[in-house]
Amino acid sequence: MDDALKLELIGEHFESVHRPRTDLEPTQLSEIVERDVHNFKYSLNGTTVLQFSSALQADLILSDNLLDYFVSCVELTSIFRGVNNKRSSGMDGIPNVVLRRLPDIAIRNYCILFNNLLNNSFFPGQWKKARVFPILKRGKDSSSPQSDRPISLLPNISKVFEVLVLKALNGHIKKKELLPNAQFGFRSGHSTIHAITKVTSDICWRINNGECVGACLIDMEKAFDTVWLDGLIFRLLKN
Repeated sequence: MDDALKLELIGEHFESVHRPRTDLEPTQLSEIVERDVHNFKYSLNGTTVLQFSSALQADLILSDNLLDYFVSCVELTSIFRGVNNKRSSGMDGIPNVVLRRLPDIAIRNYCILFNNLLNNSFFPGQWKKARVFPILKRGKDSSSPQSDRPISLLPNISKVFEVLVLKALNGHIKKKELLPNAQFGFRSGHSTIHAITKVTSDICWRINNGECVGACLIDMEKAFDTVWLDGLIFRLLKN
C-alpha cells in the first residue's frame, strides 16, 4: 500500500469519527433543534456559526475597564520570550525560535494587531489551519487507521494569541462567577485530587448520617468527537 492510499484511509477514518450519527430515531426535541438551528444557519447567509461577519457579530465587551482585556508590549515581550523552542511549526513554517528572537518593533506591531483582534472579537481563520500527523497509539495495531491519534500543529503565532484570549476569558469568567464550584477540570488551582476529595467527603457524610449511597461512573469514549453539534448550538442560542 503506497503512502497516498494510507493517507486517504486515515483521512476517511478521522472524518467518519466526526460525522453525525444517522441511526437514531427522530424525536420531537431533535426536530425542534434541527429546525431552529437550520433557520439560524440560513440567516447567516452562507457564513458558518464560527465566523464573525456582518450577519453574525460578536457581542461587545461590557466592562468597566476595557483595558483589562488588552496586552501591553512589556507583557507580550515576556510571552514571546517564554515560548517553547521545541514546539514544531504549523502551516506557516515559522518555528518558536524565531518568535523568541523577534525585535522590539515586530513585537510592537504584533501588540497592535492582537489588541485590535481582541477589540473586534476576531480570530483569523488562517491561524486555525493545521498540519495533521497520525501518531500510532501505544500497543495498537499499526495496520488499522483506528489505531492512530491525530496530532494537529497550528501556527505558533496562534498559540501566542490564544494566551491572550485565555487571559481575557478567565478574567471575565472569574469576575462574573460563571463556573460552578463542582467543576475541577481545566481550571487553575483545581485538580482531580480536589474532585476525589469532594466525592469521598460526600460519601462519608451520607454514611455517617445512616443514608444509602450509590455512585454512577461513566467513561465516555470519543465524547468530544461525537458531540451533537446542532444540540450544542441550540443550547447556546437559548442561553
